[in-house]
Amino acid sequence: MNPRRLALPAVLLAAAFAAPPAHAADPIEGTWFFEGGQVEVEPTGPDRFSGTVTRATRFADCVHPAGQLMWKLERGADGVYRGTHIRYIVGSCQELPNSPTIWRVREEQDRQVLDFCSNDPRDGAPTEFGPSCIQLERAKRAPDRTKACARGQEVCVRGATDLRRIGCVRPTRRHGFSLLIARRGRDRLVSPRSRVRLVRFSLDGGRARTDRRRPFRNTVSASRLAPGPHILRATVSLRSPNRRKAVTRRVVYRFNVCER
Repeated sequence: MNPRRLALPAVLLAAAFAAPPAHAADPIEGTWFFEGGQVEVEPTGPDRFSGTVTRATRFADCVHPAGQLMWKLERGADGVYRGTHIRYIVGSCQELPNSPTIWRVREEQDRQVLDFCSNDPRDGAPTEFGPSCIQLERAKRAPDRTKACARGQEVCVRGATDLRRIGCVRPTRRHGFSLLIARRGRDRLVSPRSRVRLVRFSLDGGRARTDRRRPFRNTVSASRLAPGPHILRATVSLRSPNRRKAVTRRVVYRFNVCER
């Protein structure tokens, strides 16, 4: 048999399992310490982001509770982010939700710092980063949104193209999530020669869609989803050529739908 004919399928197999290009997270993405609490910044569209309080924080006697959408911001061509912050009136703790704010990420002694300057809406937007600005330190970097993997990194779900480009899926499109089998896994029951027998995809705990044939792919119509976080679960049943026992792997993929 011609060895060149054998080489071609091997090349195609390697290309099929090649890792997708990583989504280059924006510098502001991730979680930041904020006055005793934490705020998580996530993309809501191209160059647009939101900041949600994940651990309650307090200014004077006023509390930003966990779950509060505290920031809305957009990245400018100059690298400065501009948007709004929820401020409080001291004493009454009445919200000032559209307080103009600017942010800037910079490196300081091998660490990332987020400069944060916010004004009362009656005073107009801040124009520069002065001594009254607050410096926030990074708590967590942005998660890898290109794929989510099961234990041992041997079974993965690859994210939709939008997730690899802008970090969230646009609501005007349909998006595909694909199953991947790693070439080298820590679990010996799973190998490139393992055969996928059944895949069940479930979105936000809804009814599972069953797939028995390649390509194992789940299509999501984002127009039917509310902006914000969603969860896609994949339950994968495999049969190893070395063992008779079937293997089950579960993958949880968390993603965001962009704002409309």
